[in-house]
Amino acid sequence: MSRDIPFTSRQAYEHITANGLLSKSCYAVYDLLFREGPLTGRDVDDALGPDAHKRLSELEEQGVIAKVGTRTCAKTGQDGYLWEVTGQLPVPRNKSVKQYLTGTAKAVAEIKSAIPQRRRSPELVALLDRLDAELASNSASWSNGRARVF
Repeated sequence: MSRDIPFTSRQAYEHITANGLLSKSCYAVYDLLFREGPLTGRDVDDALGPDAHKRLSELEEQGVIAKVGTRTCAKTGQDGYLWEVTGQLPVPRNKSVKQYLTGTAKAVAEIKSAIPQRRRSPELVALLDRLDAELASNSASWSNGRARVF
């Protein structure tokens, strides 16, 4: 490697590589940035194929890459972000809360549709209504980054 890579970035790269902590498509982008970065999204696409740049936001969300500046693209003349690896290990993406809320909302809807109206007790109706309200509240909070834990 001809570029000067900080020790922490090298350690993180080795740990991510040895333990398979990124998906195959994300790892391809991460590996390219480690070896040749900093690069723009267009540089990533040129090296790995169209749409490879779409992994950049995923990798940023996981904390393993960051924007470190901008560069004017020779092809388009537009400025593009420069991306570089960090010394961080990936943080799991926070899809579990959204998946939980979506799955729970579907389950509540299935319960409601499975029990005929005439067979629902007032207690069951109150419970289902409360679950609906709680899920709606948590879905709104989750989209603002403030999901409550049940």
